[in-house]
Amino acid sequence: MALVNYWSGVHTAGHALQTIQESKLAEFEGAVANLLKQDRNQLVKLSRSTALDAYLQTWSQGLTNAPGSRPLPAGASGDVTDHAAASGVVPLALKAG
Repeated sequence: MALVNYWSGVHTAGHALQTIQESKLAEFEGAVANLLKQDRNQLVKLSRSTALDAYLQTWSQGLTNAPGSRPLPAGASGDVTDHAAASGVVPLALKAG
């Protein structure tokens, strides 16, 4: 009889632990989903901002119209991320704050 009670207790404890773990996992997944949604919303907002549009237009004009412009660093492809990394200059309006 003691053995049956022991295994019953082990089974109950295992089930309780599994329930707690599933609850914690669901809580974690919800928090991550919320953070991803916030990041997505911020990126959508940034993509529609006039500050980004002006920055990209200035950047593209600087590549094509700048007399004596410097060549891109080795390995740079000329896309926005390479230019931003090479220049190190990001307008204040585009910085997260």
